[in-house]
Amino acid sequence: MSIQRIFLRQDTSTNWASNNPVLSEGELGYDTTNNYLKCGDGTTPWNTLGQLYDIAGITANATAISAHSTRLTNLETYSPLGSGTGTVTGITWRNLTELALAGEKITNGTLNSSGGVTAWSPTDLSSLETWLDASDSSTITHSNNKVSLWEDKSGNNRDVSQAGADSIKPTLSTNSITLDGSQYLFNNSPFMYANGSIEIFIVASGNSQSDTRLLNEGSSTTNTPVYGFSYTNSAPLGRLAVYFRNASNTVMSASTLTSISALDGTDHILHWKDTGTTIGASMDGGTLTTHNYSTARSGTLPFNRFCVGGVLRTSFAGGFVGDIKEIIVSPPNSNSDRQKIEGYLAHKWGTTSNLPSNHPYLSNAPTISSLLTQGWSVQSGSWGSTDQANGVLSGAVAIRQNVNLGSGGVYDVTVDRTDTNSSLTSKVKTSHAVTWLSHANAVATEADVAHDGTARFEVTGTVPTYIELDTIDSSRTLTSVSMTQSVLAGGTVQAGNNGILEKIAGADAWNAGASSTEYIGGQNEGYVQFQIAQTGKDIKTGLVYADVDYGDADPFEMTFSGTDVSIGGSVRTTYASADFFRIRHDSSNNQIQYQKRQTTSNGLEYVTFHTDTTTTNGSNLYFDTSFYHLNGRINDVTMVV
Repeated sequence: MSIQRIFLRQDTSTNWASNNPVLSEGELGYDTTNNYLKCGDGTTPWNTLGQLYDIAGITANATAISAHSTRLTNLETYSPLGSGTGTVTGITWRNLTELALAGEKITNGTLNSSGGVTAWSPTDLSSLETWLDASDSSTITHSNNKVSLWEDKSGNNRDVSQAGADSIKPTLSTNSITLDGSQYLFNNSPFMYANGSIEIFIVASGNSQSDTRLLNEGSSTTNTPVYGFSYTNSAPLGRLAVYFRNASNTVMSASTLTSISALDGTDHILHWKDTGTTIGASMDGGTLTTHNYSTARSGTLPFNRFCVGGVLRTSFAGGFVGDIKEIIVSPPNSNSDRQKIEGYLAHKWGTTSNLPSNHPYLSNAPTISSLLTQGWSVQSGSWGSTDQANGVLSGAVAIRQNVNLGSGGVYDVTVDRTDTNSSLTSKVKTSHAVTWLSHANAVATEADVAHDGTARFEVTGTVPTYIELDTIDSSRTLTSVSMTQSVLAGGTVQAGNNGILEKIAGADAWNAGASSTEYIGGQNEGYVQFQIAQTGKDIKTGLVYADVDYGDADPFEMTFSGTDVSIGGSVRTTYASADFFRIRHDSSNNQIQYQKRQTTSNGLEYVTFHTDTTTTNGSNLYFDTSFYHLNGRINDVTMVV
């Protein structure tokens, strides 16, 4: 039996480019310089023909086409998405300098003499599951201080109650729910474990006790499973712990997570974070101590009780003795939002001295940032006290307020009016000339603003120190004003060889990114694959229907923050430096799959860790990115179609 050898047509990249031949249908050509193959179709010249996989890259990454966890039914082509601003295999990056949307109204909403800064609260989180606040007496129903109802302020109606005897009803103390070990509140709508991941903050105080639960989910028909957030039962007592068992009574996690006791008779901010694969805890804004699940989650669990103050299953046990001031439950948060929660709770409950010395909210509670730094002052005319109290600006009057703007920023000033003189304009003025984008780019210190209209300007010269509103005459009545920072001065990303995209300029903000001109057809199979270069550099990636500036990559976005990977506001998995990910369009059901390269019994494979059940709308899907931190980088960006 003779052995036949097949030789591929091969040449250097220079010769391929200069000759630019048309390969016959099915004919393979090999670039010996760059180590890739192309497959001819009988019509397309070499220089515009798509590549097959980078042979060296496959070897270096210890993966091969046959090892893919999901094979595409058509030819898999390797397309590095751009190098610099040039074109590689017909694919380029666009918008290498983006502008970031601030997106929130950041003034006092009505025209009064108060300042524009507002306090941050848990409702400012992107997602909030439960919020129980003992300082809000309107949410607590009691008789002779025996609490029968504690209402949820999140808007999700997860109230907890107790209809039993007074002996098992908690006691309402000053801004506190006090429990004696036999008292508890509950509802029949547990949600924490079912969410797949969760983050919990509780302000509580108590003295030394063993194995008591603060928050727990269980079943009324069996003592297993259990999902509990507790104090440890081992010395030294009072450390934060969890106790999770599945339906088979197998321990998923029974870990003591912190080293310092939280039971010293004073208030502490207790914090747990469950990502679905790891569980961590911290106290008073300290470092999160994390453990892996000892047994992986699997399927759903038959929970039907959510309990505050102990374990409620077939009977009540593990009752906490002490005071609970506030409970906040949400999907896992970004580091920034976590710190806001800690700062909010610490300043509210007087525990700032417990915060780390470098905590960003050690000195001041978090606020909704404001461009307007002072109250309004009258510059001309008269602003009566009654109008001020009612938030109305009427008559011929001009008022001024100092502002905190930035060079290169773009700002919208929106004025609402109640008068019926729709043809008449009022004026917005600035201390220094700006470029009025809403007025044909006129450079001036003032601009007309229409009835219920907006004037937009860009700071292109000296940064203004104040804005002024002028009614001009008594024909206009202004009732509210908002000033929104529409765009920030942008950061810059640079596209390099081998599919590298890196933020090289700009402050820490969602102000830099780029999107591909290449796309996955709206009805076609395909995916984008990339490597995360490092942890701790927040990045958003996603498939979009059109280029999306300003920090989002919706509707199919994946966010990398710290070591967490979040989709739809919930942490779905974790990542380490040099991990590879895919965002895949499954044409069989028009759904998006999020995949991570992992070691399996078959070697390295891409394993789906989340599927978005929202079907795509049939439009083409582009790859979009946004970078928060300087030097954030993704490598080896490839699109397979």
